[in-house]
Amino acid sequence: LLLVAVAAFSFAQTFEVATIHQAAAPNAQDLRRAVQAGTLRIGQQISGNQVSFNLMPLRSLAAIVYDVKPLQITGPDWIGSQAYNITALMPEGSDPTQIPAMLQALLKDRFKLVAHKTDAAQDVYALQVAKDGHKMKVAPVPTEPAADAAAKPGERSLNIGGQQITVNQAGAGAGSAVVSSAANGAQKISMTPDGKMHMEIERMTMAQLAETLTPMMDFPVVDRTGLTGAFSLALDMSMADIVGIARKAGVGGAIAGLPAGAAPAGATPGMAAADPGGDLTAAVQKLGLRLDKQKAPVAALVIESAEKTPTEN
Repeated sequence: LLLVAVAAFSFAQTFEVATIHQAAAPNAQDLRRAVQAGTLRIGQQISGNQVSFNLMPLRSLAAIVYDVKPLQITGPDWIGSQAYNITALMPEGSDPTQIPAMLQALLKDRFKLVAHKTDAAQDVYALQVAKDGHKMKVAPVPTEPAADAAAKPGERSLNIGGQQITVNQAGAGAGSAVVSSAANGAQKISMTPDGKMHMEIERMTMAQLAETLTPMMDFPVVDRTGLTGAFSLALDMSMADIVGIARKAGVGGAIAGLPAGAAPAGATPGMAAADPGGDLTAAVQKLGLRLDKQKAPVAALVIESAEKTPTEN
């Protein structure tokens, strides 16, 4: 009986079937067309017992398997630049909590992935409340949108990592857009006269803020504010910050209209991080917060080896 139970458990930890294809990073024109058509799909998507991973590099896939952030993964240079499209079927009776184990088995089998985790102390930026207290407002309670709500003029729907995101440029003003998502509510994005991106975010937790800041810094940002719940806040980011996020996201360039924290998972080396003493720190200080450099244990993943071209379908 024990052997039967073990065999059944092992079976449940693998996809029934999976197809893998290398994917070319979309150019700006293709991205624009996909956004306008509402067909843009990036990241993990689940529909019934089918799961897909769209335009995801190996670094992003490994992040799902080992529960670390993409920026905490090191390995061969190509793991952040070569993207893949994967479509797989989960066994009947399985559930989404088993996807990381199934994906791990797939990466080991088809990519010959060999990796190990570490938990060493490293430099981080601790996001903390400033001496005089924070200056953010508590976010309003989110409301459920009407199921039969009609699309507004100029509205486009995207799906990033399974999260439905709505972009509306109509009526937002020149060079502006309003982005709506379940995670962060309404977000107004506009350009300032000095060329920065100004974002007014209806709802964001401090953990989400730390995760949003991390791709723009030279070390990970960790939440040490002690603040719970979500807040309404505004951030000004330079175009260097935006380009850095887009390149680390592995999509080949900036995608206009993406909300904070909604950039697809992944990371591509080679983009200089923001100066923590510059514009970004000033934007954080306006919120009544500060970034302090500290040492802290951070989980990391080392990819020892992997095949860039997976075994055939």
